[in-house]
Amino acid sequence: MAARPVEVERIGSVGLLALAPGWPGPRVRAGLMAALDAFEEDAEVKAAVLVLPEVSGRWRPEATVPALPDLCDTLECCRFPVVAALAGCARGPLAELALAAHFRLAADGPCLEFPGIATGTLEGGGATQRLPRIAGAEVSLNLLLGGAPLSAEAAKEAGLLDGLVRGDLVETALALAERLAEGGVAPLRARDRREGQADRDAYHAAISVARERAEQPGSSRIIECVEAALLLPFEAGVGFERATADALQNSDEARALHHVVTAEERLASARPAEAPTIGTVSLEADDEAGADLALALLEAGVALRVREAEAGVLSQIGQALSDAVREGRIGEAERRARLALLRSDAGASDFARSDLHLRVASGDGRLPRSKARAGALATVIAPRDPDPAADGARIVLSRPFRVGDVAEILPDPQGTVGETEGLAALLHRIGARPLICRRPGRSALGRLVERFRAAAEHLLEDGATPAEIDAAMEAAGFSLGPFRSLDREGLLGPARRRQQAATIRDPRDRYVTVLDRLVAAGRLGQASGRGFYDYPAGIPEGLPSGEVERLVEEARRDAGTVPQRISAERIVERMGLALALAGLEVIGDGLLRDPAEVDLAAVHGLGFPRHRGGPMYQAGLMGWSELRRRLGVLASREDARFWAPPAILDEAVARGGGLSALAPAA
Repeated sequence: MAARPVEVERIGSVGLLALAPGWPGPRVRAGLMAALDAFEEDAEVKAAVLVLPEVSGRWRPEATVPALPDLCDTLECCRFPVVAALAGCARGPLAELALAAHFRLAADGPCLEFPGIATGTLEGGGATQRLPRIAGAEVSLNLLLGGAPLSAEAAKEAGLLDGLVRGDLVETALALAERLAEGGVAPLRARDRREGQADRDAYHAAISVARERAEQPGSSRIIECVEAALLLPFEAGVGFERATADALQNSDEARALHHVVTAEERLASARPAEAPTIGTVSLEADDEAGADLALALLEAGVALRVREAEAGVLSQIGQALSDAVREGRIGEAERRARLALLRSDAGASDFARSDLHLRVASGDGRLPRSKARAGALATVIAPRDPDPAADGARIVLSRPFRVGDVAEILPDPQGTVGETEGLAALLHRIGARPLICRRPGRSALGRLVERFRAAAEHLLEDGATPAEIDAAMEAAGFSLGPFRSLDREGLLGPARRRQQAATIRDPRDRYVTVLDRLVAAGRLGQASGRGFYDYPAGIPEGLPSGEVERLVEEARRDAGTVPQRISAERIVERMGLALALAGLEVIGDGLLRDPAEVDLAAVHGLGFPRHRGGPMYQAGLMGWSELRRRLGVLASREDARFWAPPAILDEAVARGGGLSALAPAA
């Protein structure tokens, strides 16, 4: 028998409403509306308690009656005060109901969250109008745009909670409701509050800062709603928010973000259930490139052994943990607990007892000279195809590790399925998104990076400048343009990889020499102060360089290229087509099977804008026939070898449809 959508009870003059576990679907919303109407007609009810459950997963709005805004309006307009008891973190529509109540209580921990921004949507229950009236624009925008939960302590400080509960939450809420009923206290409605708008200058300043930081169109629309809370009457502001929520729900951006989030959820759910546990890791890194990984391993509770000779890594770990304590992100006890997992080992026997021996390539591609082996070997490298003669698995990262990044696993050809699954489980534990490549000797992420950078170099030789190319891609939503990204990585590693590939490079392939000329001139990237840009002290984004202009002109002259003016639109189109082509090759060659995995690699490995879904998603929107036509034009007019449409594209055209037309490789 299905549980009741809303448990209803009257205790003296207090009504008790407890929502069933899960998101408030149509039955729950209808049940709550009916219960509120019944209490409204019951003269004996002088106050009420609304118990809101904690939920997980993703809220999918439904166009059913009663709509969330109408339910929130009914709740807020009750003649008696309503106390919301937050049994965990109230997320999305439950947070909307909490704000529509007149008083709020919660235990310590996360208590309010608005995750809609992850899919470019807005819950639409009136939060953009209620939040800023209570807590001001800064707190409201951080909560609505950040996608992260607000702690109960911070919520109380902002005026969003009326008390932190140490004991029984429901009993405490009932006691408060009884006092309110006995005292004849009127409802404290958010629509009537103004303390968050008292400092209008601060309110406007928070709006301006949020606009500067907005990374996707949906963010700008939410900012407009919060701004409207200062300018419009409450009812008009709620109407404005409701129209905005409807528009966002049906936007191209929301569909693209839904594609990305669904792919992330599918990847997270694919983690092996019974993978071997890796409890101890030995780490080797000849420079400080391994410190970020080491910190993530310690945070996940993994015992870590680091060579004594790698003082740079050990110092970075210690400094980062001290900084985290100073900034309040962890406590001193947590710092000591993480350090207790760390050992500085000199003996090979200690390394040999580790479950995993992890080698981290330096920024210029060099590997540490390992003298010890653990139970399994894995090497962290930049995006490229590894040496087929090398042993062990490969973990491909496009940059120093950060939580949420894609980590591509190239399995050890001589290893076991269990070892690969154990490595994937470890990466899940430290917050990475592991993608297992189906052909051990080839890197899908490396293919994407190679095509992306090659297309940028072609545009550079054809007439665009590094600054023009980077500006166009960053304006299109990329986190970094290709040349700024190269400077961050350092040019020596890519240059060495190009030298290693020189013996197998087909002389018919177009080869742009600018990067080689920069390295020969001692321009090695941002860390050296000079790369594709000059980096004077205090200007971390860099400045265009006259020397680079001269080196580019020399490369064009030697290649016989006559430079031409290239628009930002053409730059963005060309780079997008290059990524789509690389994605088709990745699927056609069997490196990955799911186009959505290619999109995740681009979003989390290349900084492709989330709100555009990824290169394969965009290619599917364009249509396979149109994509083949555009690639064919480029192949006939510019570079037949680089732009030749792959066979899998012809197959997709024949099948028709969207991404499903790219059948899994055999």
